[in-house]
Amino acid sequence: MDAKVHRKIYNPPAMKTNPWKLLQQYPGPLLQALAALTRKKLSPCYIAGGTLRDWFLGLESKDLDITVARDSFGWAGQLARELGGTFVPLDVEEDVARVVWQEVCIDFSSFREGAENIAEDLLKRDFTMNSMAVSFPTRIPDSWDSTAPPEILDPAVGHKDLKAQIIRSNSAAVFVSDPLRLLRAFRFMAKFDFRIEPFTEKQIREHLHLLYLAAEERIASELDAILSVPASIKTIEAMHKNGVLKELLPELYRGVGVKQPSSHHLDVFEHGIAALRYMEIVQKDTGAYFPGHGDLLSEYLQRNRRRKR
Repeated sequence: MDAKVHRKIYNPPAMKTNPWKLLQQYPGPLLQALAALTRKKLSPCYIAGGTLRDWFLGLESKDLDITVARDSFGWAGQLARELGGTFVPLDVEEDVARVVWQEVCIDFSSFREGAENIAEDLLKRDFTMNSMAVSFPTRIPDSWDSTAPPEILDPAVGHKDLKAQIIRSNSAAVFVSDPLRLLRAFRFMAKFDFRIEPFTEKQIREHLHLLYLAAEERIASELDAILSVPASIKTIEAMHKNGVLKELLPELYRGVGVKQPSSHHLDVFEHGIAALRYMEIVQKDTGAYFPGHGDLLSEYLQRNRRRKR
């Protein structure tokens, strides 16, 4: 990558903490092994995606997302052997693999969709806030205190959207390459209490017909993640407004316009939405609604994933 392009694609955002210091939350042997592997391969590897996003949000993560130019299976396999960890092939076709070691998951991926460099790879990712990276250091110092912060590779200027709490797609093409992203946008909305910006909402509506191409288990996983958030009703209502809920669960909409007995003021569909809304209210303060038994109800709801089911 020439120097001119290098200057164009780097936009160092303000981070309160030196990102390198955040590496201290990971085991030393892991960092040393990754640095040694980077030297041995004579090829850069990058901390990218969700890991860097969470660092900017001030969240700790036991996971580490690593991106390399190619042969992520080879990188992951060598790291697993070096550490005595478990190698897990995640996607042979897309060259995505995982190493599990001491409760840490290190996910390796190669540049996607024919990208020739890390900047192109980042722009092919789903949302701008997930499109940042830093080069992994080739040497791990005894202390990061005197080490200069790394440059942040941010071709989509995702740090600005992250600061503004906005979910913005990199392009409409990201929904074509992986339609599950149509739902993933709402998972991030639920998880971080962010808003989806209007043009991305429009792109989602225009590509809803592709959602059926995503595997059912992947869709179920995203829905489960949305509903596991204590205040998921806001996201469910946004999915209803944008047509995503109807595309996923058309059977729910059979209740639209279906009247109930006079004791109810809503049709069957709206009654279901209201039930979820008030269930979340009850779960926030079970003692207020079940005096003397709030703790028992809370314990019951937490057991065997019964919340909001």
